[in-house]
Amino acid sequence: MLIAFRLLEKNLSFHRIFYAWVAYPRDFSYVFSALRITSLFGIKIRDKSTMAELDTNKVYPVGAKVEIRDAVWRILSVDAVREGGQLLKCEGLSNIVLGRVVYFFTLYEDAVKLLTPEETVLAKDTSSRFIQTRLYIESILRTSPKTENDKLYVSYKAAMDPMPYQFDPALQALKQPRPRILIADAVGIGKTLEAGILTSELIARGRAKRILVLATKAVLPQFQQEFWNRFSIPLTALDSNGIQRVRERIPSNQNPFFYFDKAIISIDTLKKDELYREMISQCHWDLIIIDEAHNVAQRSNRSQRAKLAQLLSGKSDAMIMLSATPHDGRAESFASLLNVLDPTAIANPSDYTVDDYADKGLVIRRFKQDVASQVSSEFPERKISKIVVTASPAEEKFFDFLSDLRFGTLDVGGAGEKQHAGKQLSLSGDWEPQQEEDESSNGEIKGARLFRTTLMKAFLSSPQACISLINNRVKNIQNSSSGDTSQAEDDIKKLEELKELLQKIKPEGFTKFIELCKMLNVRNSTIGWEPKKENDRAGRTHQKLSNEPRYRSPFIGDLTRGTF
Repeated sequence: MLIAFRLLEKNLSFHRIFYAWVAYPRDFSYVFSALRITSLFGIKIRDKSTMAELDTNKVYPVGAKVEIRDAVWRILSVDAVREGGQLLKCEGLSNIVLGRVVYFFTLYEDAVKLLTPEETVLAKDTSSRFIQTRLYIESILRTSPKTENDKLYVSYKAAMDPMPYQFDPALQALKQPRPRILIADAVGIGKTLEAGILTSELIARGRAKRILVLATKAVLPQFQQEFWNRFSIPLTALDSNGIQRVRERIPSNQNPFFYFDKAIISIDTLKKDELYREMISQCHWDLIIIDEAHNVAQRSNRSQRAKLAQLLSGKSDAMIMLSATPHDGRAESFASLLNVLDPTAIANPSDYTVDDYADKGLVIRRFKQDVASQVSSEFPERKISKIVVTASPAEEKFFDFLSDLRFGTLDVGGAGEKQHAGKQLSLSGDWEPQQEEDESSNGEIKGARLFRTTLMKAFLSSPQACISLINNRVKNIQNSSSGDTSQAEDDIKKLEELKELLQKIKPEGFTKFIELCKMLNVRNSTIGWEPKKENDRAGRTHQKLSNEPRYRSPFIGDLTRGTF
């Protein structure tokens, strides 16, 4: 039966169907049944050679409108077919097929009606104030592609207070054959709005139908909301569960990333799953936006985020990267970001200057003082005040121990120095090139002092944060140690001692927290702290500590009741 319908589908003549019966005599009954079906429903079986003769003389201009299968289409391209007829690539204009791109073989279509201008019937517009005609002209103007790259057409209509500097990234990117740019403006200038302006302009030019946005999981809702509320650009948020739900609704051999034209997804979701990376490598996007782009910089050969960015770079024509801190002090990592935008931007990632990429239009970076004259109101001035507190006895013991702390797996000159082919163990547990020794640090390299500084910064956040850092460090040492492990075991012992000192620092002995509580005066402070709010971490801590007898004191008692 399958063979019979395949034959009918190809519009073969009767004598060719008879030939099929000779070749496949066992399937003749199915062919005969198919012929009975065609006669019952009035289906005509036409000779392909006759159809080719009828179709050869027809001309289908590109851009013309045709009516096929009771729907109106616009011809995008026309190609000749070896078997006869022509292959039409069309875009749907009718309501049901609007925006869909479909291929038609004129040889196999019952009717392809060319809608010529001279056949247009003019009708009088009887609507009030000619509203129908005005709406039609407006729709034509909106759907017609924009061609001028030094002019912005739609972005100034966004739901925002337009500032002149916000349009500079879009104008700079549109001048390039492939709009690619790293927007590295400082915090608070409005990188998301600038990305939305460029995106809306590319959509107006017909160059951004398929959009993929990569962002960290924490900012996905905010980014999605900004694009919809301000630019009316709908982004479908996808996560692992969302992708799985899409796969359940489509055939198993289909790619879920073809299901939505505009999607936003966490970059960590893609980097962890090899299946998703394989699926997304098969797709092509008109525009890819990477938020917090400094996370995809090449810092090691094992960086999955950097590999993902390199993969996506070849899957889109336009790309926007956003980062307030694009440079981490390493020339190679910043060069990797520019090479994602343009592989020829920097030839030698280790040795280059600003002049090597300044004329390529790949980067734009401004600070608040650079755009202060263009804003309607001044940026709010940040007021910084220093508050000095006296450390508690438990904190003093921690500081004394940390200042004298030395690590065998990081320090230079130890008997059990941990070196592997000129490399050393980094804070993340990776092996990196051996760092130079600092002459002013008594044989200690910068990495060791950096780790102590990291411990101090974590402690000033909270003792628990420092404990978490120590646990990760111990785990990295255990996973990376090989051969002589005496120095590694000694470092683990020192870190465990430091951890014990941290565990002795209770909330009433954490002076920074106590001083913060003084500032959170419910009556007089403008911070807006609500100690009884469930999602307030400081409030939960107060409620917990208020039940502990050792935490009660004249001051703390008033503090937990919200009065001072």
